[in-house]
Amino acid sequence: MTIMCCLFILSCNTPQPSNAIKLDITPTLYPSISDITIPTGIAPVQFQVQDAAEHIYIEAGNINSNTPIVSKHLKDGNSNWSSKEWQALISACKNDSLQLRFYISNHDGWKQLNDIQLFVSDAPIDPVLVYRKIYPGYELWSKMGIYQRELCSYDESVVLDNSASKGSCVNCHSFAKNDPQTMMLHLRGNKSGTFIRHNGQEAVRKLQTALSPYNATYPNWHPSGQYIAFSHNDVNQYFHAHGDKPVEVADAASDILIYDVTNNRFLENSPLIGEGMMETFPGWSADGKQLYFCATNTPEKGTLLSDIKYDLYACDFDASTGTLSDKRLIYEASANDKSIAFPRCSPCGNFLLMTRSDYGTFPIWHKESDLCIIDLRNNHMRVMDEVNSDNVDSYHSWSSNGNWIVFSSKREDGLWARPYIAYFDQATGYAHKPFVLPQSNPCAYLDELNSYNIPEFATSKIDQATIRTLFTE
Repeated sequence: MTIMCCLFILSCNTPQPSNAIKLDITPTLYPSISDITIPTGIAPVQFQVQDAAEHIYIEAGNINSNTPIVSKHLKDGNSNWSSKEWQALISACKNDSLQLRFYISNHDGWKQLNDIQLFVSDAPIDPVLVYRKIYPGYELWSKMGIYQRELCSYDESVVLDNSASKGSCVNCHSFAKNDPQTMMLHLRGNKSGTFIRHNGQEAVRKLQTALSPYNATYPNWHPSGQYIAFSHNDVNQYFHAHGDKPVEVADAASDILIYDVTNNRFLENSPLIGEGMMETFPGWSADGKQLYFCATNTPEKGTLLSDIKYDLYACDFDASTGTLSDKRLIYEASANDKSIAFPRCSPCGNFLLMTRSDYGTFPIWHKESDLCIIDLRNNHMRVMDEVNSDNVDSYHSWSSNGNWIVFSSKREDGLWARPYIAYFDQATGYAHKPFVLPQSNPCAYLDELNSYNIPEFATSKIDQATIRTLFTE
């Protein structure tokens, strides 16, 4: 309470609006934060008021029932929350609405605009977000890296970039149950290999196997940490001079193999190897007893990319023997002329999140891509209208407790992917309105030339020193 009072008293030296005329106009904020739900462990959610005004004044807190916690003028329309201000607001509004009241002046007296509110949830969120930053095209793939960001602050650090590897591709960071003590990532090119951290040991391994002529590509850790399911893909890129999909990525072939991390070997009894179907994007159930994946019949020569549709399948898995059952169909997206990618099960085991598009399994250039969710208790599927936009919404992951999801979205301009976070109500199976990862400069994304790919929550920061050493030796 002392902090909150001080914040208000210190701001009392600034003249407050008087005799303000109330207008039925909602302020234009960038980024949009109206009606979002945020965790208590998030960095200050900065914004810029973009309405033309000589002066902008704000009151923030439970302003309908209490004295505002923070009252101040906004220089250049920017919120510029200090850590002290933000913590006072979060503490006062926990499990309640944080209300923002705006006043503007343009030489004709003060005007009060409509209030904006956001909800502050005390549902815990993992403290770190890990993502790849890469230019959204193929011309500058020589510049990319894996980064980690503390969610309670703006602190971002490099895990591994490709500056020391002559521009090789670095990708596919993955954790067992969000824990960076059990993790992996790929580095392609002249220093190619897969970094694996497991049971306190770290090494770069070559994951070739006679079972497949293709590289281990898309991973997903078994919750036990003993196995990684990999799809092995013959990936092809296609470039278009015109249209809204400048780059297409499609598989010419793909299989799924299970890698035994402890014994450094691929299991040889996978039923997901063969020429009849293409299987990709594996994802384990929360208990590790099922493996979900996308699959389609191997297309005949000359088949149009737009005619390749992937459905959702699953196999039972016996972790004691490392064996998979025959596959069974879970969701037939192709029956609705759709295709799915990135199946990810919730930690509670009740839900499966996936991306649905018109065709293929690489939806990041598909404007129609949407997040969908299946209730695994009754196999009911629905499109998540509460988080989707009219542009690309694609890769996604769960927080370790299932209370939050993060996903890549190109909703702002159709080119650059940004990480959006949404609260997920496990009782109803519905998410709340998402918010973009906060930055200290609210307009930072307007100047950022990188896309944020493969956002993954982590329960702690990655110790990156060994990773860099192993790849640069």
